[in-house]
Amino acid sequence: MKKTVGTYQKKSSRIGFHTWNITYGLDDILNKMIEEAMEIATEEYQCMAWFQIESTETDPTIITVELPLGATEDEGPRWTFSLTELVDSFIELNEEKENDGMLDAETKSHAVSLRDALHELADRIDKAIPRDGDT
Repeated sequence: MKKTVGTYQKKSSRIGFHTWNITYGLDDILNKMIEEAMEIATEEYQCMAWFQIESTETDPTIITVELPLGATEDEGPRWTFSLTELVDSFIELNEEKENDGMLDAETKSHAVSLRDALHELADRIDKAIPRDGDT
């Protein structure tokens, strides 16, 4: 299965190892080694993502994200989230209760951009689906 490779956001926060306060007999050299390993993992390993359509999930928008830091390939820590739930959260966070649940004026252009991008993706999927009678 082809997995989409994520792009590391260099302006994102670093893993907060320096705030963990691991001082139980570990010396500065070991702390520095762990900190450098975390930085290498963050910047050089590429996060991957894919749809979980092949699984028994009922929501076809479930996306799995993996950071390949496990003992072997395909054993890294993974997270799943639902594109459907992300859209629902976006709407819920931005709707105005006093305006029949409609999005506020400031958010409307963002919502239109999101909607249009999702329509474009749906069109791409439609073009990839063979029609009846196609070989």
